[in-house]
Amino acid sequence: MNGLAGRVGAQGRDGQDFAVVAGDGTVQLPPEVLGPYPPGTLFTVQHVDGEVTLVPGGSETAARGQ
Repeated sequence: MNGLAGRVGAQGRDGQDFAVVAGDGTVQLPPEVLGPYPPGTLFTVQHVDGEVTLVPGGSETAARGQ
């Protein structure tokens, strides 16, 4: 057991938690990050110098103007 409370798509190594890219390209965010972002939240993805950053850009509800 890796000490991550059964989270799917996460691994622990050398005291660090890592998100894992699934075969379909999805990445499951850990609960402590996911909290403020409900399902349907839109993010832009920035890839600069080998570093990937997710920037929240709203939710589907916000995108519909509601």
